[in-house]
Amino acid sequence: LLCAQNFVTDKVLDVNEIREVYVNNYEEPGELLNLSNAILVKKDELGSPMGGNIAAFANEAAADNFIEKSSGEVISNKIFGVIN
Repeated sequence: LLCAQNFVTDKVLDVNEIREVYVNNYEEPGELLNLSNAILVKKDELGSPMGGNIAAFANEAAADNFIEKSSGEVISNKIFGVIN
């Protein structure tokens, strides 16, 4: 997510060219979630490859369960500002 957000922020990619963004489901690797429906949790100890340290979950219950067991905080899934 951080890499994609940087492409928009740095104007490498026009946000108007993006129709949908998909993220990997933290609980089901290989399952893609539409970013507009995903619940994002940030936790520094996640150690994601691009340094964003963000995990995506399919629903609030899954995100809450992760936070209860591992800590972290829910963040906005509107990372590009205009993408729904």
